[in-house]
Amino acid sequence: MPEGDDFAVRNVPHVLIDAFRDPAQYRYPSRPQDRNPRRDDYHAHAEQLLAQLAAALDQAPDPDRRIPIAGQQPGTIVEVETLAPAGARAKAAKIPTGLDFPAQDIVVLRSGRNADRTESAVLFVPDNARAYLRERISRYGAEDIGNRTRPDVDRFETIEAIRAAVIQVLFAGPVDYDDASLVWWELWVRQPVERAESLAAAARNENLDVHADRLIFPDTVVLFVHAAVAQLLDLAQRAPGAISEIRRASGTIEPFLDQGTLALGQAEVLADLAARVTPPGNGAPTVCVLDTGIAGAHPLVAPALAGAWAFDERWGSDDHEPHGGHGTAMAGLVLYGDLEGPANDQRLLELSHAVESMKFLPPRGFDATEPTRYGFVTQGAVALAEVARPNIVRSFCIATSSPDFPPSRPSSWSGAIDQLCAGAMPGERQDQQPAADHPKRLVLIAAGNVLGGQREEVEAHKSLEDPAQSWNAITIGGVTAKEATPADPPGLAPLVPANHRSPFSRGSQDLPSDLTPIKPEVLFEA
Repeated sequence: MPEGDDFAVRNVPHVLIDAFRDPAQYRYPSRPQDRNPRRDDYHAHAEQLLAQLAAALDQAPDPDRRIPIAGQQPGTIVEVETLAPAGARAKAAKIPTGLDFPAQDIVVLRSGRNADRTESAVLFVPDNARAYLRERISRYGAEDIGNRTRPDVDRFETIEAIRAAVIQVLFAGPVDYDDASLVWWELWVRQPVERAESLAAAARNENLDVHADRLIFPDTVVLFVHAAVAQLLDLAQRAPGAISEIRRASGTIEPFLDQGTLALGQAEVLADLAARVTPPGNGAPTVCVLDTGIAGAHPLVAPALAGAWAFDERWGSDDHEPHGGHGTAMAGLVLYGDLEGPANDQRLLELSHAVESMKFLPPRGFDATEPTRYGFVTQGAVALAEVARPNIVRSFCIATSSPDFPPSRPSSWSGAIDQLCAGAMPGERQDQQPAADHPKRLVLIAAGNVLGGQREEVEAHKSLEDPAQSWNAITIGGVTAKEATPADPPGLAPLVPANHRSPFSRGSQDLPSDLTPIKPEVLFEA
């Protein structure tokens, strides 16, 4: 070894092999690379498959009960299974990728690996394609093919069995088929979207609740249906080929915020959503949110923010919280609604309306608005927005309420909102003009929240909060179609079933119906 730092003795030239190099172009092997056949007798195998196919199709459910689905050929689903591996070290025999015949709409709906390392698939066969499939299997099993490559050998060679499919094979994960409870399910429906909408209409005709949200993927549209297992089994049985898979709906945003080792976080989800947003066009309708201001630079808000002001200029138009508080959240809700669906797929978000922010709640450091001035401030805030951007189609949203006045009677605040809605503020009505001809305003108000507490306190009916008793405004309450409960701590259960008014949302059921309006008029996801 070299002594000290003397490494010069290691500085020697490389061995050159140029003299031994013989360049040549690549050529395919001259010797045929024949694969080992998996079948000793292809003709016998084809005959076996044809007999199994005939038996499977003969066991199909009554065709008279099938539901007409737009873009869907009437047909039958069968189950196919691959050949078992030859030994413990042999690779699993996969479902052939070419088992589909798209031109005839013969398609694999779903497939999966079995415990014995075989694979099973659900194959949809339209009625008018049965003869075609039989012909392709017969050609595969032809006895005299000479030197030609055996037709469709990659499609059928590994198929060991064809049998009638029970509709339960469409369900993913463990399912209690005797459970009669109503829960949300995901129906994965083959594209195009028209097929999914037609199936949704058929489900509604069966008195099933179909959520308005959709997840749209390149090959699939996911419908959310509230039903018992037996109802879904009947629907899927009557619409063979439309549904590729049925899953229990998660009803939570957790799947895209925690994707294993990816650790997908809010920033990544936000950037992905913002990249798919198309701003509203010029002249689009606008919703003016009267709240705590707005974080106008928020990536999901900025493309659709048409204006931001404050009732008092000293307050500034920014939200009370630096990165977005209640006002920014309300603006996002107005623009996008529930983001669970868009965050789980890749649909384009084409906004049909814009949003404005009018800050009518004072920030920290300023005196709180006295209850007697709520109506005055609200009318003034509306007027300022209309002066700043006149002559546009606009509605107003107020998600703020107060317990300072009993809702059994009109308050100055609810009265001021009634006057706004009626277009009857001072100077707005002209003499000799019928009231019905005056411009009106659409104002949407929150019913008010129950803050929580012991179960008996939450379940007890809570009356509206001022100004939700307004006669002319539309009051909105909360409902949820989601059913997922946190896994930790265990044993939690919802207070009310899905699709019922939230016990944390107030109402007018305890108020005299002859003196106060019935509220809320509508419920939205909350």
